[in-house]
Amino acid sequence: MIMRFVDGKGRDWSVREVKDPNLAMIPPHLLTDPEFARGWLLFESAGEKRRLAPYPDDWMHLSVRQLEECCLHASRVEPVPATSTFSPVARAAEMGRV
Repeated sequence: MIMRFVDGKGRDWSVREVKDPNLAMIPPHLLTDPEFARGWLLFESAGEKRRLAPYPDDWMHLSVRQLEECCLHASRVEPVPATSTFSPVARAAEMGRV
């Protein structure tokens, strides 16, 4: 499920859950945050991507204000080197191909 909202600065965002059992196969020491092994919320706007983990189970029922607050706490995704162990699995999960 993809939800869309407009933040207080007028930016359009989409948010969806990225959750796949294969993520748990990544050794925790290779993850920026071991919480990502359980999945994350992916926030996307023009030219920007953010990930939030852990995230509320009821995220689909949050208000726009609450989603914006989650987005503000999410980590901005910088381009990940192709040699990163996390990168291929994360990208595949975000594309629904894991």
